[in-house]
Amino acid sequence: MTAARDPRRVPEPVLRQILEAGAMAPSGGNSQPWRFERHGDALTIWMLAERDHPVLNFRRRGTLLAHGMLIESIAIATRHHGYRPIIDLLPDPALPALSARVRFEDGLEAGGGVESVLDAELHAAIGRRCTNRKPYRRDSLTPAQVKSLAKACGSHTSQGVDFAFISDRAAIERLARAASASDRIMFENRALHSLFFDELVWSAADARRRQAGLQVDTLELQPAQRIALRIFRYFPLLRLLNRFGAARSLSRHNALTYADCAMYLAVGCGTREVDLIRAGQAILRLWLMATAQGLSLQLQTGTCFLQQGAADGNRAELTPFHIGQIAAAYEDIRSTSALESTLIPALCRIGYSSEPGARSIKRNPEIRRSTTACEGPSTASAGGSKET
Repeated sequence: MTAARDPRRVPEPVLRQILEAGAMAPSGGNSQPWRFERHGDALTIWMLAERDHPVLNFRRRGTLLAHGMLIESIAIATRHHGYRPIIDLLPDPALPALSARVRFEDGLEAGGGVESVLDAELHAAIGRRCTNRKPYRRDSLTPAQVKSLAKACGSHTSQGVDFAFISDRAAIERLARAASASDRIMFENRALHSLFFDELVWSAADARRRQAGLQVDTLELQPAQRIALRIFRYFPLLRLLNRFGAARSLSRHNALTYADCAMYLAVGCGTREVDLIRAGQAILRLWLMATAQGLSLQLQTGTCFLQQGAADGNRAELTPFHIGQIAAAYEDIRSTSALESTLIPALCRIGYSSEPGARSIKRNPEIRRSTTACEGPSTASAGGSKET
């Protein structure tokens, strides 16, 4: 039996490569709500929920979803480098910001490493994965492609994550309209409008400086739309334009763009925090497989997250009219997808498209070192979940 390498000897350059791959994971508004600490043989991953959109991040579910995608990216990259990741999700109830603790076990055998053929394909797609907001072609996916997408995230379906692949054209159009409901509200509600424009990054130079935020270039706007967006920054003027249907028109236009795709995917899960993390892990694997197959994907969570807050009484930012709109849109998502899951946190729009005009710029991961001893992953921590 091959002697295990000391996990503390994971070379620093290798650990950095693993975390750089992980930190390429998507997050709401490119907020990257995470930080990393190394405690001897363990890596701890911390949530920075304050970086996420405070209205859309109800019960920090947006942060949890992003951490699921981050953690899965780290797991894939770890296996690529010949180590076996032992991951304990939400390991300590006394530390609610701690999303995961990771140990690196030796995974090398005489005949090779721990990376599977599937993971090798997913790892190769990490650097190419991105959000593509362009119109897609409506060409159908092949049965083999759909099967590959389902297989990529299949391990998580046994852990309470469910998917509905929707290719019926009328159903796609209903989901596209439901997804665009949050766009209208974003431009009619002052608080949401302010938060959106605070996240917006207007130039490539600012994007390089901030290494976070929603870059205008990734919105795939036409010249006239860019001009309109600059005008829309001023809410008093936008409120006047909304009397003539500006926000409604924007929402209708976006719905038409969203409907230009091969299929929609609805994601279902439970309401526990670990359920949101697992949903994020499954989404990331599916997204990487889509990228590997030359497909584009846009993750849409706005309507789903607005509904979660409104349904739980967190309605301070929404008018009764908007609450009714968002509830109707979410019900359309639920009825169209036919998912029985307690929660539907996200939709994925999938199809063929040209390359995006821009990609979000990410921060280089900072690895802090702690001199405090850190307990290894606990298999019995309440709320925790050990995975390999």
